[in-house]
Amino acid sequence: MHPNWLPHKLDEKIMRFKGLVPPTVPTLSNVQTGVKENSSITATCTAGVGYPKAGHIVWKAYQNGRSVDLPSEIVITSMNVSQPGDDKCTVRTQSSVTLKVNRLHQNISLACFVTNQDFKPTTPETCTDPATDLCAQTDPAVVTYPLSKMNLTREPASTLYEGARVTLKCQAEGNPLPTYTWTKVGDENRKLSSVMDGLVSTVTLTSLNKSLDAGDYSCEALNIVENEKYIFLGFISLIIDENITQTSTTIQKTPTTVTTVTKTPTGTGSPEATTVISESGNSKIID
Repeated sequence: MHPNWLPHKLDEKIMRFKGLVPPTVPTLSNVQTGVKENSSITATCTAGVGYPKAGHIVWKAYQNGRSVDLPSEIVITSMNVSQPGDDKCTVRTQSSVTLKVNRLHQNISLACFVTNQDFKPTTPETCTDPATDLCAQTDPAVVTYPLSKMNLTREPASTLYEGARVTLKCQAEGNPLPTYTWTKVGDENRKLSSVMDGLVSTVTLTSLNKSLDAGDYSCEALNIVENEKYIFLGFISLIIDENITQTSTTIQKTPTTVTTVTKTPTGTGSPEATTVISESGNSKIID
């Protein structure tokens, strides 16, 4: 016997003897959280809400581990119900939610809490322990939708030259995540190896060759939603220029040499200076 069972049962019997019936841990049913976009997720929460002052069921929403406001599109209906074995001191409430979802509701989760002014006047922020928090929470919603758009880019985006490298990138939006197939148009037998970089499919071409690599490339994205195939096809072109190597031409100029030659004119005793300029192997005499 669990050590906490007897005191708990005795407390419950004492409270019932006094005419007080505590609320019970809620249960979920009719839960539908995996749906196509623009369809509805549903859940029904049932719990005893206490007696004689009946409590009520409240709903909270969470997304990606954080508390969020209940979507404005949500519809909540509640009613009192009975189950076999209920006595006149049992007040049982059933609350149902319906939410028409789109892709922005991805991973949303709904939780119901039982609150009663005499027993549990406030609800906790999160449904951590259903037994003590008096709560029940759905699994995160999985919203599927067909491919809606595609984006193709390349890096670098500048002019491509032979011998360089380039990375082609392709991303399509859809859930389930699409699979990708790359093809060089006109050379469909060529195998292009692609890898996933996060949500982006990439193909890297190295040592670009103008005759082999220039041209159009196609990216095909495929996903399947409710047994229907959806395909997006996009194209990107590569223009490759020849790798022009610029060579610098150095013009060497023979230094100008200035030489002074002294000569003595015939019949005089005074020397006369003559300048000889030598340029590029040529000589010029200036008297």
